[in-house]
Amino acid sequence: MSRARDYTLALLVAGTAIAATWYWPEIEEQMGWGAVPGPVEIPEPEPEPEPDPEPEPEPEPEPEPEPEPEPEPEPEPEPEPEPEPEPEVLRDWLGDEPSYLPPGDLEPGSGTGQSEDVTVYAPDMRFPVEVPRAFANSQVWRPGGVQASPPWNQCAEENYDYPWRDNFCETRGWNTPMCPGGTGHQGQDIRPARCPRSPYGPEDRFWAVAADSGDITGISGHVVTLLADDGTTYLYMHLDPTRLDVEAGDRVERGDRLGVIWNYFGSTPTTLHLHFEIRQSVVVGGQLRLTPVPPYTSLIASYERLIRGEDEAGDYPEPY
Repeated sequence: MSRARDYTLALLVAGTAIAATWYWPEIEEQMGWGAVPGPVEIPEPEPEPEPDPEPEPEPEPEPEPEPEPEPEPEPEPEPEPEPEPEPEVLRDWLGDEPSYLPPGDLEPGSGTGQSEDVTVYAPDMRFPVEVPRAFANSQVWRPGGVQASPPWNQCAEENYDYPWRDNFCETRGWNTPMCPGGTGHQGQDIRPARCPRSPYGPEDRFWAVAADSGDITGISGHVVTLLADDGTTYLYMHLDPTRLDVEAGDRVERGDRLGVIWNYFGSTPTTLHLHFEIRQSVVVGGQLRLTPVPPYTSLIASYERLIRGEDEAGDYPEPY
């Protein structure tokens, strides 16, 4: 039974196939399929074009170089420092350089000086010795003086050499209100340019001169008193009474000769020197008094003006 069925199916399939071959062209035509093509060569797909290479990025522009900083201007060269002025060197009449100890510094053992007062009481006076060479120091406590130990020759070299030394207020019994103890030496001792080398030859005549213009108000032996126009009184002591160039009542001009510096002191000679005083009205202890004032600083100032040639009455002889 089964075998017959198989044959029947085979016949059906074969018949269907034969019919299909007969009618297929027509079916194709009706369906619009056309002939079945032979094997179609599938073209290789065209390769996708490679994308254009990305353009090389434009190089970033080099940064503009920072402008060179303006060079700082060269600093102005420091001006050369002015050279320190050479210290002034003063030379006296015979070419030596003066020097001075401080005001109030007295010879040891000779008293207590007026060291606190450095006032120049006569700032415009002319130095009272004609030539700008003299030595301010004590005639009592230096060689040849009565207090010297031993009292040897007054012409000892140390008496005629610098530095100067004050002797206002040196121990004496005279009323001197401006001295620490109220008494003392009232002026300054000044030795001339040199000690006499002969018994009084012309080369040993050193003149005391007017410290300012004024009137000679008194002469007493070896003492000459000059009242200046500004009211200051100047006293000159130990002048040679035989060689005075003025008389009481004379009018003198600044720098005029008054007399020769000597050692006259009445019957008792002293050493060769000028005792010089300045007297003014000053307040002492709350009272106005006419009294001797310290002359030392005024003498230094006037001496240096004379050496510099700054004093209008500064004529003096050439060294001899």
